[in-house]
Amino acid sequence: MQQESVVRARNLPPDQAGEMVCFTREGVVPATFLAALHKQQIAWMSEARLGGIPVIRACITSFKTTERHIRWVVDEMNRLIE
Repeated sequence: MQQESVVRARNLPPDQAGEMVCFTREGVVPATFLAALHKQQIAWMSEARLGGIPVIRACITSFKTTERHIRWVVDEMNRLIE
């Protein structure tokens, strides 16, 4: 069974105020996955490192974004991996 994680970064420097939502999943290479994600125009995300581990960082820029939107993006991300 694949393990997936959503990581919430806390205690960011003052110039990076706010929360950052990142995703990891065993066996997924972030750069390759992001290329597929961008090609399908599902969402804008980028690669980041947390504690030296490569993760996929969500870019949420609209104050209108709801949990329903995030769930849709996660579902689409899962479809790309399957």
